[in-house]
Amino acid sequence: KAMVLFEQILDGEQAVRHGVAWECVDDDELVDRAVDYAAKAAAHPVELVAVTKKTLHDTAGVTESVPAVQMEIPPQAWSMKQPAFVEMVGRLKARIAAGD
Repeated sequence: KAMVLFEQILDGEQAVRHGVAWECVDDDELVDRAVDYAAKAAAHPVELVAVTKKTLHDTAGVTESVPAVQMEIPPQAWSMKQPAFVEMVGRLKARIAAGD
């Protein structure tokens, strides 16, 4: 929104700094990196991704912590019961423990 309002153009590094992009890569790496990210996202169960995206969307405009927590608890509790989520968290814990 600010880019349009202030008529600014951001390069890749600036986009990352402003939270508009996840990562900045060289042009020759872009397609491969995008395909890698898409494959990782596609590997998750559709329902788990849908619930996560809905929660992010629903809470995007919430500015107070109590209502945000109240909105997030039910879908997070559901997610934590999903085998794919439990496995993903386990993999992340292992990577963190390994210093990855």
